[in-house]
Amino acid sequence: MIGRVAVTGMVVALPFLMFLDRASGSLVSPRVVKVTIIGHVGLSTNGKIVFSSHTIRRGITTFRITNKDSDYHFFEINGVDSREMGPRGGMALVRVDFKKPGLYHASCPDDVSGRINGVVTVIA
Repeated sequence: MIGRVAVTGMVVALPFLMFLDRASGSLVSPRVVKVTIIGHVGLSTNGKIVFSSHTIRRGITTFRITNKDSDYHFFEINGVDSREMGPRGGMALVRVDFKKPGLYHASCPDDVSGRINGVVTVIA
C-alpha cells in the first residue's frame, strides 16, 4: 500500500512542471535563459549583459540573472524590471512574455552611465 501512495503522489505532481502554450494549446517545458551582468571598469569601459542563448522563441521566458559587477543593479527587458541584485553574485528571476519577434534590448536602468546593455533576438 505504501508504494502505491508514493507512485500516485509522483504522477499527480508531474503536470505542475509544465506550462500551457497559448498558441498551440499544448503543454511545454518552461524556458530558462541565464543572464550575466558584467559591469564596466571605470568610466572608459562599457559593461555588458550576456545571455546564455542569444535567440529565443516568442512566448514566456524566465531569465535567471546573476550580477557579477561590484555595484548593485536592476535588470530590465521588454518593460519588465528585476528586483535589486547585490554585487558580486546577487541574483534575480524575471518572467517575460515576448509577444512579437524582434530585437529586444536589455539594460541596467540604475547604471548612471547607461552603458551596461545587451540584446536578445526573439523569433516566431
